[in-house]
Amino acid sequence: MVTVREWLEGIGLAQYAGGFEVNEITLDIATRLSDADLKELGMVIMGHRKIFFRAIENLAEPLDETASQPSVIPAVSKHNQLHAASVVTPIRKVPVSAPVFSDRAQRVPRRAAPSAEAERRQLTVMFCDLVGSTELSTKFDPEVLREMMGAYQTAAGAVIDSYDGHVAQYLGDGLMVYFG
Repeated sequence: MVTVREWLEGIGLAQYAGGFEVNEITLDIATRLSDADLKELGMVIMGHRKIFFRAIENLAEPLDETASQPSVIPAVSKHNQLHAASVVTPIRKVPVSAPVFSDRAQRVPRRAAPSAEAERRQLTVMFCDLVGSTELSTKFDPEVLREMMGAYQTAAGAVIDSYDGHVAQYLGDGLMVYFG
């Protein structure tokens, strides 16, 4: 594990390492320090405090190991073995100018070969509903409305697919989607 001194050196604030060590500030405690705490530790330059807080934001996620690491569940038996999918990768940020529609076949597969162990993974479930669909149903014939809903579902499915999501169920004018 990285020490506070090493971490402060890594972000260019090594001059404050002594104060952190004297006060027995660990990385876990550092994530909960306030602006006043940093001033008390001798970090009076505002720019240094801003650098510190920005680095803490980047550090906070990996410290929560239960959220970032899957926990392995052993296989039930030789005859009834659970298979695990690949480790979930974070949702990637896509620039606004990037094409929304993608061809999944052109991408490298994310899933590894199944193993004899299962794992716990984070899953995000999203329900997406078309606003104003009831009003649309009063203004258009059922055939036209069906075409409109089909176009909506196709477009929404393509966007969801571009973020490696999966449409689990079409529910009228809504979609139940899984990410992860």
